[in-house]
Amino acid sequence: PQSAPTVPGELAFSFDRNLKMLHATWPRSTDSDTPDGRITYEVAVATSSDAEAALSPVWRAVGTMPEAYIPITATGEYTVSVRALDDFRNVSHDGVRMAMWHTPDDFVILPEQLGHADIVGRLNGAHFET
Repeated sequence: PQSAPTVPGELAFSFDRNLKMLHATWPRSTDSDTPDGRITYEVAVATSSDAEAALSPVWRAVGTMPEAYIPITATGEYTVSVRALDDFRNVSHDGVRMAMWHTPDDFVILPEQLGHADIVGRLNGAHFET
């Protein structure tokens, strides 16, 4: 039987206030029967205003790099979950890595900026601060 990849490592966050984008990174997963560079990652995000998303996460593929760019579409708390998949579609054997992030207290979303956008694995031209 094929082994599943390890759970991704602890998440770290940086936030680009101008782009309203949260950059999440984590240490790579490993797998005894899949090269590390071929392990892919999926991310699910739930907000404090969308409790349903936490109960039924929607997983988005972000590629082979251990990072994701998450659009910030509301103020409040975000729960970010990451899991790893190997060549055989085995999911990280111990489950998922979860972490919480909260928008800065002085951060405001204007009504015309509300909405949903996709999580992506790569983003060019962004400047992130921790």
